Amino acid sequence: MLVDGANRIRLGRAKRIHPGGIAPEKCTFLKYCISAQQDLSKNQGSFFDMVSFRKIKYTVLDNFSAVRKIARFGKRMQKELRSPRLVSIELTNACNADCIMCSRKYMKRKVRHMPLRLAEHVIDECKKAKVRGINLFWMGESLMHPHLDDILQYAKRVIPNIPIGLNTNGSLLTDERATIILNSTIGGISVSVDGCTKETYEAIRKNLSYDQVRNNVENFIHKRNSMGMKTPSVGAYFIQMEENAMEAKLFEEHWSAIADGAKTVAHWNWGGTQKNRAVGDHRKRASAQTFNFPCMNLWKELVISNDGTVSMCCVDYDITEEIGNIETSSIMQIWRGPALQRIRKLHMEKKYKEIGMCAACNRFALQMNSSWEHMWVES
Repeated sequence: MLVDGANRIRLGRAKRIHPGGIAPEKCTFLKYCISAQQDLSKNQGSFFDMVSFRKIKYTVLDNFSAVRKIARFGKRMQKELRSPRLVSIELTNACNADCIMCSRKYMKRKVRHMPLRLAEHVIDECKKAKVRGINLFWMGESLMHPHLDDILQYAKRVIPNIPIGLNTNGSLLTDERATIILNSTIGGISVSVDGCTKETYEAIRKNLSYDQVRNNVENFIHKRNSMGMKTPSVGAYFIQMEENAMEAKLFEEHWSAIADGAKTVAHWNWGGTQKNRAVGDHRKRASAQTFNFPCMNLWKELVISNDGTVSMCCVDYDITEEIGNIETSSIMQIWRGPALQRIRKLHMEKKYKEIGMCAACNRFALQMNSSWEHMWVES
């Protein structure tokens, strides 16, 4: 398949080779892996992603459904390259907690709130770029922002149809802030709850009260329901680690009855700046190898810090790899710009060690056995 014209991308379809006499379950498929390239001959502001295809073998062990999945995934990638699937906006990097697994304690960046003017500018940029989702969170507790209501109301006016999510530790989810959130277009709230007993929770999430967080979540859901609303949905999340693994099952049973859902997620090492606290199979996978395929975050998410600097990845908490600044460039100029393209290229060439935060990162373990990995790795 060929690139047809400057702004058109045509995706290759997976093709089946079925030599005579070979059983269907042994057939080998060719799939086309997507790599982002940039047409640097265009002027700034009119950059676009070119797509090249790399043939590699893929053996289907069970049935032919896998090749159909690959073809569908390829079509989806055409959309992924157009604009970020998710933009994470760091309203603040201040936090009222001191969690043992968080890298804030190592962060050298100045602690500050994003100015209201800048927050409104980022929202305008999200509208122009037609991003598909926004997360109001990165390295701080977003509910600490003094202009949270103003920011949410501006988003409600400017981008009413873009899904917005909010991550919080729940300790500041007071009745006043609950009213602010319920009067916004936030569709989902993720509450980090890394313990199911007071002792475990408060040993991990230092400076917070387990009882207060639980009561805040219960009161928020009661207030929402009493208003006849179904959103925002509230999900409780549990980072499974050595320190709390014994409560994982209890957490899911207990918090699924409090929130709209409860989910355990694996711990990662923040680019190798923390010890591996993961447990079970995830720990084994994360300890046994490193990336052998490009990290999907580089094609999925754009992270904008509280001063407008854009980081290559949500793991790069100190922005060691700056890829642009939203004050001087648009979202699409950064998304398709040379800084991010350079990092993507290094990942595609498996030169992870040339990128400081990627060299020892174990987030690949969260992406293993996914359709993304299968696009790149020969089975």
